[in-house]
Amino acid sequence: MEMQSTNSQEVNQVLLIQQKLALEAKFNSGVNWFYWIGGMSVINSLIYIFGGSLSFVVGLGITQFVDAVTHNIAEDFSANGSFIMLLVGFAFNFAMAGIFLVAGLLGHLRYRWAIILGMILYALDALILLWASDWFGVAFHLFALYGLFGGLNADKKLQAFIKTTPIMVTAFPDAEKIPWHKTNVFRIVGSAALVYTGILIVLVVIGVIEVTSK
Repeated sequence: MEMQSTNSQEVNQVLLIQQKLALEAKFNSGVNWFYWIGGMSVINSLIYIFGGSLSFVVGLGITQFVDAVTHNIAEDFSANGSFIMLLVGFAFNFAMAGIFLVAGLLGHLRYRWAIILGMILYALDALILLWASDWFGVAFHLFALYGLFGGLNADKKLQAFIKTTPIMVTAFPDAEKIPWHKTNVFRIVGSAALVYTGILIVLVVIGVIEVTSK
């Protein structure tokens, strides 16, 4: 009788662990959308700079808008000035994409505010595509937002599951949550922001010299 009871408890524990892992997988899958958004936006800008016509719909509408504006402005410059202007636009786009990459990093550290903020920004970005009548892009934005919401909802269920469900042995113990400003993410982003600002200043100075020398 005790053997049957022990086996039953072990089976229940296995089922609970599987349920926990399923919620973690859904959460990670949802938050990973931020990496796709940021990465594809950078790739879209690089393709545009080098004269390509391919564009990934998962990317940001704001980066496509900036690419178009900088391209029109660059036509009034010389070859060097034109390329520098495109690089300035790319630097801006890289910063915009970086916001979503950071949202993904912080999201995986269980900072719900980062996920919610990223979703709000991506929803606002969809308005740019709506203004441009890019219905396919708008539809894909909604699809990505659905995935992000699924991840956010999975995290809510996971936290409630952890608080209310006793699991004797966990496959992946939950680490202590570190304040976001003390994480390596904050240090990496801070260093990248300084480098980015320096590069942007240099590009702007070169652009100004190019204009004044004409």
